[in-house]
Amino acid sequence: DVYIDLFKGEQHSEAFHAVNNRDMVPALTYGDAKVSESMAILQFIDMVFPSEVSLTPKDPVNLGLCLKYIHELGSCLDPKNICYQVIFLKQDKEELAEKIDALKKEIAVWDGYLENKAFLAGDSISLADIGLFTTIALMIWWLG
Repeated sequence: DVYIDLFKGEQHSEAFHAVNNRDMVPALTYGDAKVSESMAILQFIDMVFPSEVSLTPKDPVNLGLCLKYIHELGSCLDPKNICYQVIFLKQDKEELAEKIDALKKEIAVWDGYLENKAFLAGDSISLADIGLFTTIALMIWWLG
């Protein structure tokens, strides 16, 4: 196991770099496998440790939605996440006004996806739901 403290910059250590050459969290090792990026880790766990309840929908319509949302998390929501600027760069609301507005608009899109639905892609939890929940939960935890 490699434990790191982001505030001390331990993600740049030689030990962690051996796990993830981009020096970014999260990262997972399982035997000789090294997996980084949140969604890739979730997909890896879902595939390597299959259970009765898959986190990947089987039917094509919900599978398509799940994949769409997973990729939108990475390409649309994550880039608008301002946690790094607030926590590590110590930027304030005035400096981040435009980014805060963009983040609010993006969250409204996700609210629309969930309108009148318990889950993003089908009748049960999927990788897309876990990805969205963890992203929003971390924003709330870091930003209040």
